[in-house]
Amino acid sequence: PKYISIAVRPPWVPCAVGRLLLDASGKRVTILHDLSPSVPPERDWANALPARAAPDSRGLVYVVITNGLREVAVGYLHNREGNPALRERIRLRTHRMLRVLEQHPLAPAISYIGGGFHLPPSRVGTDATGFAFAYGLGPTTAEGDIHDYWYCRVNPFTPVGLPPGFIVPAPSLSAATVGSTRSDHAACLLRVI
Repeated sequence: PKYISIAVRPPWVPCAVGRLLLDASGKRVTILHDLSPSVPPERDWANALPARAAPDSRGLVYVVITNGLREVAVGYLHNREGNPALRERIRLRTHRMLRVLEQHPLAPAISYIGGGFHLPPSRVGTDATGFAFAYGLGPTTAEGDIHDYWYCRVNPFTPVGLPPGFIVPAPSLSAATVGSTRSDHAACLLRVI
């Protein structure tokens, strides 16, 4: 199994936890929004998938955090390796997942989705990209950092003056692909200021 952890520290406080899964029970694939009834989530919720969730795909786990002034949604997914069609099915829905987060009852001003996608980014319209931190090929990856990235969506109703989100480069993590600390997803760290 794969486990995803999202750490939150003051002044930020988690106010919602959920996951976005694929529902393939109908004639088309849709996104199933599964909101945890408690924060932090109970183990029973975390270990059980909703009945309509597709068991052959990976979903997004997210947290909505607040500092008392604004809310930010941060989600992460680790896409499947192997079958390219399944990987593409998830990646093509990341922009729709961002819209679902934007419509969350807490109305986050900025939504982020990060992950190890195992595919290049899915571009939309006039979106912009930036390269924040490079790391080398690790023992568990053949692609280095090119398939680890973040999507960000700023809610169009965000109040004027809200600082833009950005990724903080972390050169101190260059050892993340060495020894017992190895990871092929070191570039997926995000710091919300």
